[in-house]
Amino acid sequence: MLVPASPEDPEASPNRAAWEVLSRFDKPFLTLFGDSDKITRGAEQVLQALVPGAKGQRHAVLENAGHSLQEDVGEVLAERVIDCIEVR
Repeated sequence: MLVPASPEDPEASPNRAAWEVLSRFDKPFLTLFGDSDKITRGAEQVLQALVPGAKGQRHAVLENAGHSLQEDVGEVLAERVIDCIEVR
C-alpha cells in the first residue's frame, strides 16, 4: 500500500515528497534489493541515479530474495550492511 500504483494514489504525494528529500541526501546510501522482488524491481537503479550519497557504494541485488530481504536472506543482508558501516 506504500508503493503508489498511479499518480492519483493516496500515497503518491508523500512519495513525491520523499523523492525530493532523497534527491539532496548526500550521506552514504546503500541499495540492497532482491533478485525476485516483484514490488520494487528496478528501483535500485533509480535510487542510485537520484540519491547523491549512493555514488560509490557497494550496491547489490541479492540472489534468492524477494521484497522482504530480512526474511529471505537475513544473514547476507546483515553482512552487506555491516560491510558498509565498517568502510566508514
